[in-house]
Amino acid sequence: MRGLHTSLVIVVAAIVILIVALVVLTIFGVGIQTFSTMVQAESFCVAQCQSSCTITNIMPPTWKADSVKVGNDIKSCEVVVGVGTCTGKCGS
Repeated sequence: MRGLHTSLVIVVAAIVILIVALVVLTIFGVGIQTFSTMVQAESFCVAQCQSSCTITNIMPPTWKADSVKVGNDIKSCEVVVGVGTCTGKCGS
């Protein structure tokens, strides 16, 4: 009976770890988005910051990370949009 209990605890722990990993990847796992034009990249970034600023009044967690690729250039959304706070294109 003890062996069954230990196996059950291991399976439940593994499931919990997988769920937590999925949640973390969903929140922070945007990765590098590839666009063919700078206009598309800017639209993507502006949509991200507008929704984040509207809901939480802070910039997205990946705002300063290099996550946008246009051609061979990889840049952060902060550089693409030119805004570092919830003002201008990103807020009111």
